[in-house]
Amino acid sequence: MVLWGPIAWISRCFGKAKRLRQLGSWFGKASQGMEYPIVEEGQIRREKEKAKRLRQTTWWMRKTQPGICHYCRHKVGRHHLTMDHVVPLSRGGKSTKGNLVPACKACNNKKKYLIPVEWEDYLRSLQEESQPE
Repeated sequence: MVLWGPIAWISRCFGKAKRLRQLGSWFGKASQGMEYPIVEEGQIRREKEKAKRLRQTTWWMRKTQPGICHYCRHKVGRHHLTMDHVVPLSRGGKSTKGNLVPACKACNNKKKYLIPVEWEDYLRSLQEESQPE
């Protein structure tokens, strides 16, 4: 069986999950019927510790220096940026440089546990609001 779409991307990036569960329709059309990994609390705790260590590195300082949110592209200042996991820890994401981006608090709070495919609708709505008619 060949996997395609967001499940294939998550599988390639994060390997096999111990258990899979069906998503309900509460995520919207983009994710109806998708499966996502169930992550143990211990794994989430370890990944949060990794993220905390990465927050102290020069890599993160350089990443936040421009003060621009990865999602909405607003300049909010580096001290108002938070560390966001593109693929959330609760959905099988890891605390790696390729999965961490600076995000303003508003975007980070709105994104919560959504994966990139589910987040695209919100990003499109931001672009439509910022374009003059």
